[in-house]
Amino acid sequence: MKKLIITLLFFAVFMPVISAFVHGTAGGTIKGTIYPADAAVKVKAVNANVLDSTVVLVKKGSFEIPGLKEGNYTVDIIGLPPYKTISKMNIKVAEGQTTDIGEIKLTGESE
Repeated sequence: MKKLIITLLFFAVFMPVISAFVHGTAGGTIKGTIYPADAAVKVKAVNANVLDSTVVLVKKGSFEIPGLKEGNYTVDIIGLPPYKTISKMNIKVAEGQTTDIGEIKLTGESE
């Protein structure tokens, strides 16, 4: 009986984790590209309503931020000097959907 209870507790606790692993990451995704491709190495998505933020690395000028909760996000493209950081506001994320914010052109300080 004790083994049965432990087994049931194990599955109750870890089933959501196992399900997410098998079925992929839940939530929505924000993706985009950066020009020039080497102008940034990090992108941050912030949802103030759920006190959630995620930082990802830029790979060859592209980024993808999966597993975001539904809501509106501010996306910060963190520029490397001499490029400026740019913020894109009110990016809508829906469950199971990918929001493509397109190409973001970063400008230098002298422009």
